[in-house]
Amino acid sequence: MEKLALKLDGVTKHYKDFTLDNISFHVPEGSIVGLIGEMGQEKVQRFIRYWV
Repeated sequence: MEKLALKLDGVTKHYKDFTLDNISFHVPEGSIVGLIGEMGQEKVQRFIRYWV
């Protein structure tokens, strides 16, 4: 079984115009991950919340 740095299963996120439903996200240890999005959308802060 691989070690995971981050694991989210069955997550739902509601936005103004659409919903992401039942999303799973697994990041193996040692992986390099990038976040894509608009400036000022707190990408790093949201990602860090899961580790702190």
